[in-house]
Amino acid sequence: MGTFEATGGAGEVRANGQPAQGRNGFNPPSLLGAITGAPLPHNGAAASLDDLLDARFAAHTRSGNPNFVPTAEERAALVAFLASIDEDTPEFAVRPETVLCPTP
Repeated sequence: MGTFEATGGAGEVRANGQPAQGRNGFNPPSLLGAITGAPLPHNGAAASLDDLLDARFAAHTRSGNPNFVPTAEERAALVAFLASIDEDTPEFAVRPETVLCPTP
């Protein structure tokens, strides 16, 4: 996208002042309040988080991990976890060796 530091735009940084994660100018939104954001994603094609995990969105949900094929129970647990995230949820540390934006 190339939107970091774009003319007329703001520099994107994380809450701790570090550079935004993401490649080529995309800073993923927080999961805080994700359950209230429907319709999802950017184009409103999914009516809920559970709907977003439907097979018709597999190209998106598997883009970071082609092996992401949750069972119905795992899917329900993931939706419940996402729904539970609020301002009191502690941040998860990302290990330094984690590659968040692999280069093909």
